[in-house]
Amino acid sequence: MKTLKLLLCAVAVSAICSSCSHQVYSVESMYNNYNSRMKSDEELAIKGKVHVYFNEKDIKSDYDIISVNAYKPFVIFQSSLVKKMNKKFLAEAVKKAYEEGGNAILVKSAGAFFVLNLTNWNADDAPAATFKNPIFDTKYSDLVKSGKLATMKRGERVRTEKAFTDEIEANIENVKTLDEVKAIRDKVVVLSNYNLTLKHSKKSIEKAVKKYNKKLNRAEKKIKKAMAKANSTPKK
Repeated sequence: MKTLKLLLCAVAVSAICSSCSHQVYSVESMYNNYNSRMKSDEELAIKGKVHVYFNEKDIKSDYDIISVNAYKPFVIFQSSLVKKMNKKFLAEAVKKAYEEGGNAILVKSAGAFFVLNLTNWNADDAPAATFKNPIFDTKYSDLVKSGKLATMKRGERVRTEKAFTDEIEANIENVKTLDEVKAIRDKVVVLSNYNLTLKHSKKSIEKAVKKYNKKLNRAEKKIKKAMAKANSTPKK
């Protein structure tokens, strides 16, 4: 009973603290996690048959709205909602659209989306998507490393920095192999070196770099432990 009371108090405190805080759902993180999670043959087939839109003006086809959906992942603590939404929302929304016979989704807000039928596109004939591991995508890394951020306007520079850090965070969430660990470490080095080139280095980036390295160290240790266990297990 005492444990239950403590848990209820913790939930109440979490709800109160989160009610006045910003909950930011990064499109970059959503796409990164979506591309990382959709990799089985079945999932890639579904991915090829359902388009994802965040902006109605990007839809170049007439369409019918099949349903209005709300994805509400179960969470005890409100602080875990953003993480779960970023990680699972798009994959769950696309699968739901396919289940309903739709061929697209239009995201309206965090967790809310329309399932659409694009009337000018026959999704049944669409080929399966190809899995491309986002961890090995160096688009933002190359851009940051090039020094072009220094010539950007403030808004564009801020968006690029945020997209890069969101990418790294999503990559770490999905890391599974030592090669992936190395690829992410390379991105973290680029971020750290970029911070050193600034006239006034940012404490937020320094803090992020330390956090990323700690998480990567833990991931590397876990992967090596799993590999050692697999190698020591006698084959039947």
